[in-house]
Amino acid sequence: MTDLREPLGRIVHQVRLDFEAERSALKDRPGFLMHPWEERHPEQRELDMRIGAAVAQYATAAAEAALAEVRQTVATFLAVRGEHTEAGDLAEGIRQVLDRKPLGKSSSEGESRD
Repeated sequence: MTDLREPLGRIVHQVRLDFEAERSALKDRPGFLMHPWEERHPEQRELDMRIGAAVAQYATAAAEAALAEVRQTVATFLAVRGEHTEAGDLAEGIRQVLDRKPLGKSSSEGESRD
């Protein structure tokens, strides 16, 4: 069975190839020989898969944190404005929190009203 991290390792490997091609072009020198994924030593593939998995894990954690913030935004908005609100009001509340603006003021009301 194929390792589920392999696609991530292939992405890392491609970034390495692209980087080396850029370096070679800038320095007007022959590029460092990097073999295709299938020809790489298993330890080299393992390293790329670990790097790819670490980056994916970080990105997943960041996305989960963003989702948690949106969930909290909705909960806070509903607590402030009440459960029975229009979709537009809910969207405005989410926008206000994500823009780090105080809840309870619509964009059209401006900053002068408390």
